[in-house]
Amino acid sequence: MRHILSLDELSGECGFFTSETDANNGYGCNHPNQEEYEILHKDKQGYTHRGYPPSKSTFKQGKCYSFSCPIASVCMPEDLEELNKFDEDITEEDLQDYDVMITNK
Repeated sequence: MRHILSLDELSGECGFFTSETDANNGYGCNHPNQEEYEILHKDKQGYTHRGYPPSKSTFKQGKCYSFSCPIASVCMPEDLEELNKFDEDITEEDLQDYDVMITNK
């Protein structure tokens, strides 16, 4: 069943999300199909950092964005109609700002 939620709510539930990174202001994604990423240094604790010379410990750190999420997509007005989901808390501005996500499954 598809669910409607904010990007912050999704990041709290997603098993691929990580805040243990310098990438994207702490919005990291470890999903193998995430296409938005940067190469960072991964320390012994698993945190990924910028500003280190290339080494064996470099890591492809995905970035959590609504527009490139592999498990959800940006919610559009037609998605709300399809699901018969009209929530007073979801505004047109939220949809325009890409703050609302819909899970793919």
